[in-house]
Amino acid sequence: MRFTATITIVLVLFIVGLIACLFLVAKNFSQQTKENFTISVVIKANADSTEIARLGEYLSKVDFVSKSTFISKEQALEEHIVALGENPEEFLGFNPLLASYEVNLKSSFVNTENLANIEQRIATFSSVQEVVYQKDMIDLLNRNIQKLGVVLLGLCAIMLFISLVLTNNTIRLLLYSKRFIINAMRLVGAKASFIRRPFVWQSIRMGIWAIFLALILLGGFLFYLQKELGLVMNLFTLEFILPIVLIVALFGLLITWISALFAVNKYIRLGTNKLYYI
Repeated sequence: MRFTATITIVLVLFIVGLIACLFLVAKNFSQQTKENFTISVVIKANADSTEIARLGEYLSKVDFVSKSTFISKEQALEEHIVALGENPEEFLGFNPLLASYEVNLKSSFVNTENLANIEQRIATFSSVQEVVYQKDMIDLLNRNIQKLGVVLLGLCAIMLFISLVLTNNTIRLLLYSKRFIINAMRLVGAKASFIRRPFVWQSIRMGIWAIFLALILLGGFLFYLQKELGLVMNLFTLEFILPIVLIVALFGLLITWISALFAVNKYIRLGTNKLYYI
């Protein structure tokens, strides 16, 4: 029965680990999507090179920028030719395109309120003609990420509830077979804390084994996802693995401790006659 209970807890903790992985992958995807969003800081045609350099230095140091790239007029023309297949300089006699800084923002700043503030701060430079970005896309992106977060939160809440119920019932069933031993200890005058201690520690030790086995299973599953399915995201980084290990370990220890504590207390309180009818 103890072996069966341990396997059940292993599967529950494996599910908890998968839920944690899902959250971290969704968070990473959201962050990467936001940081791939760019704003264009268009430079005036008559802007002084010193002012352009000062703007570039500001963008390289300011807290909301993750990366900034200067696009000269010549580079802009080359990119325009590659994209559209025509050279406007041939029939206009000059290059009509302007230099710009392509700026990638940090994910926490990619929202409507922050972007309006950023636009005002950048526009104070005399070399800036305008700040261009797709406001509608930002609103749509943030709405979709919020919807995804709500769906994931609901799914994870359901899975966690099922996991809690399964673990709690498994440990209660394990201690059910020891209810007469618990009652005998109570009848000979043992204190409640003395009765609880061996059963709670046994449950915690079972939880530790379950944590160890669940992490091995989870590691193998993540390795399969990484190698066989060719995921772009690196799943074996300290930032990704450490939270999962901590969540699985904490959940495993807490749920086994709490479930054993409540189950033993229940049988300690029950009279001898009632033990035959539960």
